[in-house]
Parts: sequence; C-alpha cells; structure tokens
Amino acid sequence: MPPSPKGFSEKRAIDAFLAAVEGNLTRQRLVLPGERVLVAVSGGPDSVALLVALHRLAPEHGIELAVAHLHHGLRGPAADADARRVQALATRLGLPLESRRVDAAAEARHRRVSLETAGRHLRYAFLEEAAAVHGCNKIALGHQRNDNAELVLMNLLRGAGPLGLAAMPPMRGGRFIRPLLSVDREQILKFLEALGADYGEDETNRHLDHRRNWIRQELLPLIAEQANPAIVDALNRTAAIGRDEEAWLARMAADLYRAVLVHETHDRVVLDNGALAHLALAARRRVLRHAIGRLRDDLHRITLAHIEAALRLVTEKGPARCLHLPHRLRLSAAAGRLEIRRMGTPLRQVQAPAAWRHELTSPGRIHIPELGMAAQAAVQPVPPRGAGDDAGQWSAFFDINAVSFPLIIRSAAPGDRFRPLGVGGRQKVAKFFIDHKVPRPLRPTYPVVESGGRIIWLAGQRLAEGVAPGSTGGRVLSLVFRPTNHKKDLFQ
Repeated sequence: MPPSPKGFSEKRAIDAFLAAVEGNLTRQRLVLPGERVLVAVSGGPDSVALLVALHRLAPEHGIELAVAHLHHGLRGPAADADARRVQALATRLGLPLESRRVDAAAEARHRRVSLETAGRHLRYAFLEEAAAVHGCNKIALGHQRNDNAELVLMNLLRGAGPLGLAAMPPMRGGRFIRPLLSVDREQILKFLEALGADYGEDETNRHLDHRRNWIRQELLPLIAEQANPAIVDALNRTAAIGRDEEAWLARMAADLYRAVLVHETHDRVVLDNGALAHLALAARRRVLRHAIGRLRDDLHRITLAHIEAALRLVTEKGPARCLHLPHRLRLSAAAGRLEIRRMGTPLRQVQAPAAWRHELTSPGRIHIPELGMAAQAAVQPVPPRGAGDDAGQWSAFFDINAVSFPLIIRSAAPGDRFRPLGVGGRQKVAKFFIDHKVPRPLRPTYPVVESGGRIIWLAGQRLAEGVAPGSTGGRVLSLVFRPTNHKKDLFQ
C-alpha cells in the first residue's frame, strides 16, 4: 500500500528538519570529520531534537557523540523525569551519558547572584568537565531561531550595543556550536511529532514573571499581530548583520589593541594610556573590552558601566587611579600606562615587590626596568615662566645648589620619611600615600629620588621642601621620567 498522506507529511517534516541541520553543519563548518561532539540535553524539545538529528547525521560527517545532562536541583519530580528521559534516550541511541545533579539555589546564594546566573555558571562548568571526560572538542547546544529572536529583543530592551544585537553566534570560541539556529520552534515540534519522540516541557517557561517568558508569550506575538508578522525572521536578520559587522569591528579592535599594547602576559595587560586616550570613543571602548577579553574569556558580567568607568581612568588626570571589576580584574592608571590585571588572590594578600635601586652619577639617562621608565637628568636654564613646585607629575626642577650627584632612584622602603612641599614637617612616605588615597597596589610605581642622603622627590607625587628653584634665575637641574616599552612585573 502507498504511504498515507499523514506518512508523507511526517516524512517531509523529518527530511526538512534534517536538511536544515545538515545545512547549518556544512555552511558554518560547525563540525569536522573525526571530531567528538558532546550534546547538551535537558530533556526538552529543542535538545532532544538536536540529539536525534546529530545521531542521524553523525555517520555522514564522520563524528562521534556523547550526551550530557545536568539536573539543577530545581523543579522537583519534573526534573527527575527529565533526567530519566535523557538516560533512556542515550541508552536507546547507544551513546555514552555524563549526568550530574547540582544545587543551583545554593550556588546562587553562595555567589550572591541570580538563580539564572548561577545555573548558567554551573551548566557551562559541567559541560566543560563532561567534554574533557569523553574527549570531546565540540559542545552542541540546542538554541534555535526563536531563542535567538527573543535574545535580540531582550538585549535591545536593556540597551545593548552591536555585540548584544548580534545575539547568539553559530559557533563560539571554536568550541560551542548551535546547529539549530536556522530552524524555528514549530519545525522542531513537527519533527518530534513525526518521530513520536518523547520530550518534557519545563513548566517554568510559562511563568510570566520571567522577562524572557513574557517576551516569548506576550511581546513577540503582539509585535507579530500589530506590526510585523515576520518579526522572528526580522530579528534573526538583525542578528546575522550584527554578527558580520561585529566580526569586522573585532578585527579592527584587535589591530588597535596591538598598536597601544606595551606588555602582555597570561594575567596582565599594559596599555599606553596616551595612545589609548587619542582613539575615538567607540574605539577606546572596543580596545578596552578586547584587552579585558585577553585575560578573561567570559565577559558576561562586564557591562557598559564597567567600560565607561575604565575609560575615566584613561582620560581623567590624577596621580594614581584604580578600579576593580568583576572576576578579580583590577585596572590601574599610573606613569602613563593603563594596567589590567587578573588577580589570583585577594589584593590584601598580594606581596610587595622586591626592593630595587639605581644610581645616576651625572646628567644623562638611566633605564629603570622595574617601572618600565627611563629617567633623564639635565642641567638647564630656568624655563621662561620659572620653575614652580613641580613641572608635571613625572618631571621636576631642582635648585642646582640644593641637590648634588649621585642621584639615587629607588623603591620606597618601610620607614622612609621626607618633608613634602607645602605640608610643613616630616612625614612617612607610607602616610603620604594613605593621606592622598594612593591605592596600595599602585604605590610601588612611585619611586623616591635621593640626593645627599635625603629624599628630594617622591616621583609622580610631591617634591620635598627646600629643593625647588628660587626666583633669582640661573640654572636648574631637571629630572624627567618617561615610559619605555619594557616593564618588569611589579606585583610578583
């Protein structure tokens, strides 16, 4: 007997879905022959359809699969049923399964974040571990076309920039892949119905107190009815355009980053503050975000407010500025540099750098690798306007009769005292730092300059009493610190 009309429609639904997934795998080069792919399966329709489709397409692409399921410790019996459902599906398909149960609510309390954020952190950490266990170099996620449209709209409502409007990429970091981004929810349900596949529905997806659920159930249908019936297509088109332009802008930002880069290690980036400040505002934002991304792959918690605060370090004047960002990132501006550091320990546990000392025996130049600077001393006429208290943060003039060579340039030491200009008495260098709110991590970047056994300048901060030139003219000693392109690590 010929197949029934229903049989034809079921076959069309299955073939159309598999063709769409196959097209994504090939067009986006999401998988390569010989790769092992971990498929994240929650038990819902999207991830179940993803696993079944990849299982059917795996021989053609020469890939091997494993399955991962995370029980978040929420939703009670419904979540337990999902876990059993995934176990049964993996067994039926003959695929290895890595499963785990966690307490997302406890994690949220411990990290002081939302339940959604805690769940995401646990989920991605688990997927990475499961991929390592099964030797998988790709991790497949079940996000589909409607999810992408919802994310574009959600990001737009919160005021996202181009990166937010680009929404979900088909591949992230060469590791996480989304083979379903070109198929919509209706196609997925038809595919599963045609197969008679078992899947679960997360009842929390119907709760309108979650913004994403409200966007899905209320806002998008309203826009489709009142403004654009093809709103899901339009939002996905916006995302595709955004991804292309974002990729180009990211390459531009990388080029600009290299142009302002002074030094980079696995946990530290140093940028030329002056060069960065001369970039256009949009370029500065992107270069800073790129620099932070060199130290931290996940920028999920780095917001525009953080980037704007970092930009103020670049453009505002002052002897020392410091900013702390999420993920134990610290930005500090001093000596014409912007340093971005990923701290492995709390700041209070960071040990002070080793002491150092250099001697300048006559007018000339000396390199100070500990600071990434060079000091230049010269005897010259008093500048036309006269030499004041301080000719700039990193340059000073001295009465030629009040100082003498050799000049000792060294790190500040415990117990150091000097007579800061304008204070009217002796003061510990440490107390001066405290009184002037110089952040502790930045204090080693300010050297002391000695002449005749006394501190004549806390460089970058304040001259000492009795060494500034008088008003009678004559010649002065100038001392100027300028950045170089090499700097030892001050905090290790």
